[in-house]
Amino acid sequence: MTVSDYIKQKLRAFGVVEADLVDAWLYAGVTVDEDIEELEPIDVAKALISVLAALLLAPRQSNISESGFSQSWDFTKAASYYQWLCKRWGVDADEDLLEAAGLSTVKNASNLW
Repeated sequence: MTVSDYIKQKLRAFGVVEADLVDAWLYAGVTVDEDIEELEPIDVAKALISVLAALLLAPRQSNISESGFSQSWDFTKAASYYQWLCKRWGVDADEDLLEAAGLSTVKNASNLW
């Protein structure tokens, strides 16, 4: 499985296209045509995180309704997923992105007391 296939499958609900995958190369330095098994897991995670970060703030419709058919996306959950991935892989989350997505972050400042 390539990095491209992996990211498209993980984020299939958001309709990831090839142009979105350029972010994985630009920001994470991962070539999306590489086989996922040939990379370190952290590199694959960084590629996924970079694509998800770009998707979070990209202007797009959040719900569609037509002829009795309705579909909507919960971008708050996507932002929470981004935050969780960053924490899980030890990647610093983009604070500006989290703020724009409406998520607050609490930092441990107990060492300052």
